[in-house]
Parts: sequence; structure tokens; C-alpha cells
Amino acid sequence: MEVTKELELCNLCALAAINDDTSGLPEAMVSAINEGLSRLGPHLVPSFDFDSGEGVGFGPQPCACCNSALWGARYLFATLA
Repeated sequence: MEVTKELELCNLCALAAINDDTSGLPEAMVSAINEGLSRLGPHLVPSFDFDSGEGVGFGPQPCACCNSALWGARYLFATLA
């Protein structure tokens, strides 16, 4: 498989993508995350190294999943084909 696209997800979407956990979030946010993950497809994989910090950023760029433009951590993910 090869990387077809790299994108950045906010911390809430990253947790949902990796752990399938949206507990404690408002229903509107859960809906936005689930819709975004469905849109991104089943071949979404983490592409960051939390220990080294590679692929981990901070800023206002919109989340590729929920489209949030709030300042915060952004984690690099990739879609594979």
C-alpha cells in the first residue's frame, strides 16, 4: 500500500480514529467526527511519532476530519491505497 494523501487531525479526531473513543463529547461533535472519519475512509492511519514529535504540530489549520479551526494540536495521518 502507498500513501495517497497526508492530512492533519485535531486531538479529538485523532483519539476517535485511533481508539474509537468519543465518550464524554457533545453529540454534535461526535456526529461531526463520525461523518469526517467516514468521509476519510477505512484506510486512514496515524503517521506521527508522539515520542519524537515528528508529525505533531500546533496551530489554527482546520482539522481534516471535523473541520475545526480552533487552535490546538494537529496530528499527521495518511490515507493508503
